Amino acid sequence: MIFRDDVQRDVASIKQLPDGMFVELLSKPVTAGTDQIGGDFYIEEPDRSCGIRVRPQGLAPVAEGDCVSVVGRLDTLPSGERAIVDANVRMAPVQTPLPTPPGMPNRSVGGGDFFYDPGPPKIGQIGVTNGFGLNNIGLLVKTWGRVKSTDSQSNSFTINDGSNIDLKCLVPTHVSLPSPGQYVCVTGVSSCEQAEDEVSKLLLIRKQSDVQVQN
Repeated sequence: MIFRDDVQRDVASIKQLPDGMFVELLSKPVTAGTDQIGGDFYIEEPDRSCGIRVRPQGLAPVAEGDCVSVVGRLDTLPSGERAIVDANVRMAPVQTPLPTPPGMPNRSVGGGDFFYDPGPPKIGQIGVTNGFGLNNIGLLVKTWGRVKSTDSQSNSFTINDGSNIDLKCLVPTHVSLPSPGQYVCVTGVSSCEQAEDEVSKLLLIRKQSDVQVQN
């Protein structure tokens, strides 16, 4: 695969293409590194308009705060999330500070469909079941709520901000789970998981400082 300096595409335009297309994105900030998201990483537009998961070829360490160009094949993962897979990655000069995560209530995490067509081939990004507002899957976001439950087997916890909508937060193994009843402010990448015909919202925590217990 060859990187071309004349390619100028944004993540939102890429997501509107069908699965199987080879795509290229230039100089995008990394919001979650391969050491935080199980070997994958996330990039997004500096203006926080859209983000996407990237699955690199082989072992390609990419760190939070890097700036990268990627070329690979567009695909929809079993979870329902769009991603660039088999990606070649090239480091680029850091052009802007890492985007700050927008704050949103639990019900807004995930959002509705974004130009979604189940195909085949699939186009766009499916929203979460009963999604509210703009699709934000792939974006780094911030939200809050009281810890409703924890699950040490899946290394996750669930929060609820009083809106009667539970939000599952998945954490890396090096991050400690908060305790049930604690009120937390959490930062992570908006993702999703699919079971049968339902797509559930999922927040991917990156590091310990992403979970702030409020006293």
